[in-house]
Order: sequence, then C-alpha cells, then structure tokens
Amino acid sequence: MSKGKETNAKIEILRYNPNTGKRYIQTYVTPFDSGWSVMNSLLYIYEELDSSLGVPYMCLQGRCMGCAMRVNGKTTCACSTPMERNMRVEAVSNLRVIKDLIVEYGRANISYDPEKCTKCGLCVEICPINIWSVSDRKRVAEKSKDDVLCIGCGECEKSCKGEAIRIELVK
Repeated sequence: MSKGKETNAKIEILRYNPNTGKRYIQTYVTPFDSGWSVMNSLLYIYEELDSSLGVPYMCLQGRCMGCAMRVNGKTTCACSTPMERNMRVEAVSNLRVIKDLIVEYGRANISYDPEKCTKCGLCVEICPINIWSVSDRKRVAEKSKDDVLCIGCGECEKSCKGEAIRIELVK
C-alpha cells in the first residue's frame, strides 16, 4: 500500500451463482490505495476476504482484455482502471456470465452502416479497447472477424444514436 493516511473503499459487486442462477449484490470494505487498480482491489477481496469470488485475470497489463468488466456503469479493463473509494463492479452486460465477474468471451461480428452514422463520436469514446476511431469506422467494420479484437461488450452499439453499429456474438 502507498504511504500516507489509510482509508477504506466500499466495493459493491454484482455476483452470480451458477448453481442457483441468481444474481445478488455483495458489499466489501477494503483498504483504499490510490496506486491500486480495480483488479488489485478485487484480488485483495479474493485473497483476504472471500475466496469464493470469481475474478477473471490473465495478463494484468491491459493487453488481453480478459478482465473487461463494468465499473460504475462503464465497461473497462479492471487491471488498468484506478480503484475508487466507492465502486460498483459487475460483469460485462452483453456476455454470458459464468460466475460473478467471469464471462464467456467469443468472437463478435461488427457491422457498420455509414449512412446511419451521425458522427457523434460516442462509439469512439465508450469503447474499452479502442477499436473505433472517428476516421476509420468503416475500415474497422470491414476487417476480417479474426483481425478485430472486439470483446463483444456491446457498448458501442448501445451508445449509437443512429443505430449504425451492430454487434453479433458468434459462438
């Protein structure tokens, strides 16, 4: 932990029990450290408070997108997002939840209709993995499905006022 006055953080986690199919909120109190990421706080919970928590982690460097989740309503990578004193953490909403924050990733087909695009830039702003840019939306949508690192979270589709973007998850 960083030196200085220690304070606590309150973390609400929307959990999912695969045995019962029920979702529920569980609240944890952890140390707050401005040098910690959301992932650090989740690993603290897992290691020190509740080893039953399902936490996805892989590279811990913001490259693989294996820790994508919603933090305070925004889809982001837990390993590269600074923790906050009050957080609500939940699984990515567009994907099948396996347990708690662990989701099933697959490939995503992206379709983009430039005629419907309002050029508002919300898709660029909201994408947690930055596959969109204002200048090359069409280029991204025309790439091979295997070349686009889209995790299928659906944030760009939900934010698109002109309904120009469609995300289809492929099994």
